[in-house]
Amino acid sequence: MNRFAAIIFTILCVTGISAQNVDATQSFIKFQIKNFNVHTVNGHFTTFKGNIHLTPTLENKGDVCLSIDIATIDTGVKKRDEVLQSKKFFHTELYPQIRFESNDIYINSDSTFIANGILSMKGISKAISIPFAYSNKHFKGELTLNRLDFEVGGKDTFVIDDDVKIQFDCTIN
Repeated sequence: MNRFAAIIFTILCVTGISAQNVDATQSFIKFQIKNFNVHTVNGHFTTFKGNIHLTPTLENKGDVCLSIDIATIDTGVKKRDEVLQSKKFFHTELYPQIRFESNDIYINSDSTFIANGILSMKGISKAISIPFAYSNKHFKGELTLNRLDFEVGGKDTFVIDDDVKIQFDCTIN
């Protein structure tokens, strides 16, 4: 019986986590950006979906695909949310989603991960790396993006900071 248990354990370690969907009801994607270099604007997206496949025992194995419905941006101020959906910012009418698709996932020496892939926003696609930790069906991490790389919000860096801090905690089911 011990030999059978060892075989099952080995199979589970090699196959890893099969593709699983992000449970948006138990997950969040939020952001912070400085306004006038004094005030911090916090917000989040209420609708997003994705799937994650990870084989934690094998380097370069796994993939992530995530899409965010920009029309669900919520900063707590309806008028600001409408401005963020306008042509100058996300141009939600023409570009309704932000998408990330990984090319590969690497395991760091400290047992955290890096997902390398393509982030597409407002018609612009850029290669980025997203660091994250995985534990008990939770993918958690943060990164900083330069909004100007995606032509979000014009070039006025006095009113709005260039850097946007993104935090996520995604539960898979």
